Amino acid sequence: MVALAGCSTSAAVTAGGPPVLSTPSPTHPPMVTASMADNGHTITVAGGQQLVVKLDSTFWTFAPTATPALRVAGSPIVLPTKPCVPGGGCGSVTAIFDAVTAGQVTVAADRTSCGEAMRCVGSSGTYRLTVVVR
Repeated sequence: MVALAGCSTSAAVTAGGPPVLSTPSPTHPPMVTASMADNGHTITVAGGQQLVVKLDSTFWTFAPTATPALRVAGSPIVLPTKPCVPGGGCGSVTAIFDAVTAGQVTVAADRTSCGEAMRCVGSSGTYRLTVVVR
């Protein structure tokens, strides 16, 4: 029997046959997703989970999150959609966070434009999500 060492696959030679490949099943906890509907709310995630926050305009900018409980996993992902009028902000911005250790943090995003040549008024340009990591 021959085994190939590796992180993602392993192989064994069976008598008279080709190698049989097996891939270990992922053991990642499920992701928790938040959207515009969660603005102003509190959600709970477990340590080791990922939090995905997807906001419905390309005008959103996430504020830096400086806390040991939640770590930003890369830059926000901006996905514009077409067709879109100039200045429409059609699409989404998604930020991904890793829940690292127990604690509480506020994920914040802001925008000044709420559509084609429209300034945001009141709370329409503010997103706040309280995240409790257990």
